[in-house]
Amino acid sequence: GKKVAQSSVQMAIVEVQSFSQDKFKHMQDKYLAAYTNIDIARVRPLLSPDEPETDFREILDVVAHHFKVLFRVYNFYSFCEDGTSAMEPGEYLKFCQHAKIFEKGVIGRPRCQMIFSDSQYGPITADNWSEHLRMDPNEWIEALIRIAHAKFAKHAIPIAGALEKLITQHISKHCMLTDLDEFYNTIRCRKVQQVINEYRPLIAEVFLKYATSLERPPQLSMGDFKRIMMDCQLIDSVFTHVAVQQIFAKVQGPSDEDDDVTTMHFNEFLD
Repeated sequence: GKKVAQSSVQMAIVEVQSFSQDKFKHMQDKYLAAYTNIDIARVRPLLSPDEPETDFREILDVVAHHFKVLFRVYNFYSFCEDGTSAMEPGEYLKFCQHAKIFEKGVIGRPRCQMIFSDSQYGPITADNWSEHLRMDPNEWIEALIRIAHAKFAKHAIPIAGALEKLITQHISKHCMLTDLDEFYNTIRCRKVQQVINEYRPLIAEVFLKYATSLERPPQLSMGDFKRIMMDCQLIDSVFTHVAVQQIFAKVQGPSDEDDDVTTMHFNEFLD
């Protein structure tokens, strides 16, 4: 019986490490639409007066080209305390700080706060004002366009070039992706892997027990992962629910082209 159980766990380990590229590419296309659903009229003052449509298409091309990075960064900063996925003002300003957007005499905290408000879609009324304290993906991209214009206006470059510069020199360079190499080098060192290998069957059993998704291979949802942390009594005033959600986002990594980023596979669970 014990050998059969071990064999089942070993088969499960192999299964959970299998991915579906087609599924991820389909989901990526769906998510990209949510990020590029921007009204050209709202950003027209930032575009070339001669060829605004061309400028706008080039902006969308930049977003599509860097979508993987933008998607990871937005998700890292967009977990709210109530479990919804949207960027709150505090996380938005934290993102601006981490990306080193603030620059004396060019763009400061008040200007970034104003951009947060200016990028909100729809009229703000007494009934929906709380919704406008959170930033959806397309609103965040519009905010990045406005930030790029404010930060690089003196460089006299097209707005698409300014956005490219903001992404490559600030977002990719300074946000959550910068320490991934060091992180992976640490967790994949020999001593850490020895511990993982010793307890791998137990870890796999825990993973399979909490994986409520009907998907194959087995996957953990955000709720499943959080339940593990809660049952292990790891969540407290220091290691908070938001920290758990950010870890869930961070272990996805920027190079998982074949992975469903809304769930956690076994290899990500090990990380």
